[in-house]
Amino acid sequence: MEGVSSHMGKRNLSDGELNAIGEVLNISASSAAVAISTILNKQINISTSKVILQEVDEINLIGYDDGLIIDCSYRSGLLGKYAVLIRKIDIQTILNLLMNIENEDVNEFSFDEFSLSTINEIANQMLNSSSSSLSEFLNIKIEIEPPETKLFEGRDSIKEALDIGEEKIAYISLKIDINGVLNSDLILLISLDTANAINKLTSYNKEVKEEKTSPQAKEPKESGDNTTSNDSQVHDIRNEITVGSILNLNQPQSNHSVRIRNSSVSVQETQFPNFSENTDNSVLSSPLLKNNMDLLMNVLLDVSIELGKTKIKMKDILDFAQGTVINLEKQAGAPVEVIVNGQLIARGDVVVIDDNFGVRITEIVGDSSFLLNKF
Repeated sequence: MEGVSSHMGKRNLSDGELNAIGEVLNISASSAAVAISTILNKQINISTSKVILQEVDEINLIGYDDGLIIDCSYRSGLLGKYAVLIRKIDIQTILNLLMNIENEDVNEFSFDEFSLSTINEIANQMLNSSSSSLSEFLNIKIEIEPPETKLFEGRDSIKEALDIGEEKIAYISLKIDINGVLNSDLILLISLDTANAINKLTSYNKEVKEEKTSPQAKEPKESGDNTTSNDSQVHDIRNEITVGSILNLNQPQSNHSVRIRNSSVSVQETQFPNFSENTDNSVLSSPLLKNNMDLLMNVLLDVSIELGKTKIKMKDILDFAQGTVINLEKQAGAPVEVIVNGQLIARGDVVVIDDNFGVRITEIVGDSSFLLNKF
């Protein structure tokens, strides 16, 4: 599907149009919050403030001078650029939560390749989730390019990310609350071209929904031909109009190209055989089934012995070296566990057979019927 170009002539947006964009961004922010909540395993809320137009030199950047800027752009559906600014202390908090480590002095924290790539991957997950919700809301498939996370180097970084000069941009403050651990805000900056494109798509989508719910659209026409059927099909697939025509301001709506579905397809109910428990038991005892079971008895399964397990912080894993001792959550002398294809089936004691280790089974977990049900 052809993308909606953001190059549609620079013009300022009205308050009503800015509010509509804010509603769309709120939906995207909610999806992004769900994505990062899953990553950090914390309850996270993200909400947007009022969308305002500002010049780059007017933006209050206090606290962001040592943070990061995430360059983002749309690949399909929408074509435009936007950027996100994050404070250094907020990034440190997010990384600490991710790696389950205690807060450290922000003055001792510095960005390295690991922290930059980690934040970039988190941003990628959030933005993909956000674009998916935007696609659903606008009825158009919207995809993003992989984001690029960089050190923020002042206002020139914003102009470079948005590929702009001195024109105004859309400024949005994103309030983020991580279950009482973090209560801060990010800055979302959208080029004016991209904001206009979002507004145009939002307006068009609203018109389509109003057409579908209008009384005229619901009243059938009394006619002997297929006019009524074709008209209803057109209304049902208005979201399949070529996207390039949506933003063509000089082209009348009647020139939109539409694909009509074929309504002559014959649809029949699928019938399935009955496999209820009342099936004749003689089938289960048939020679064919017995032969199949004999075949299954020769299937090789992966067997592993688990000595113990523990949880270790990422920072401690990075300090591993030859001679490092890992303390397991199992007492000395406790039986080891026998795992077959990921399923615990037995416990036993470690023995030595010639030059190899082995396990003497001391306890079976379940019975033979249990094993057959699992494998």
